[in-house]
Amino acid sequence: IEHYFCNHLKARSVCQAIREGRTPSKSNVGTDHDYQRFLIEAKHRGKILNHLSKPIQIIKGEKYLKTKVEEMNVTLPKICTRDALLEQIFQREMENENAFFPEWYESQGGEKGLRQSFDAAVKKKFCTLDLDKIFDSGVLDSVFEDFPRGFTY
Repeated sequence: IEHYFCNHLKARSVCQAIREGRTPSKSNVGTDHDYQRFLIEAKHRGKILNHLSKPIQIIKGEKYLKTKVEEMNVTLPKICTRDALLEQIFQREMENENAFFPEWYESQGGEKGLRQSFDAAVKKKFCTLDLDKIFDSGVLDSVFEDFPRGFTY
């Protein structure tokens, strides 16, 4: 990583921070927004009447919706990226890691190691809830009918 930032990007401050052993103050691990999108789509389709103009309303609505789905023990349908596109992404990732981070690439097991971590990420990062199928099925209509009109803060 040091080689990439120092020699390819010529990012002096980042290069110096890496050499001094400093780490980022926050890590960017990503967040799943499926249930937030689900909640907002339910609002657009008239399934819930709640106001969703404040982040706290979305957070509480998301939590309620997710809890109800888990209580029902239902598996919601998902849409995933096509295999052909996933393979293109993987090939590009492999080329870039090998070109820009060769030591890291090899230390992680080369192509085999990258394939394992990529396949694990595919299950979480390249799929999303199929909202049309969920709404069309009516499987969660009772959840929307019982959706609380307001949340206490």
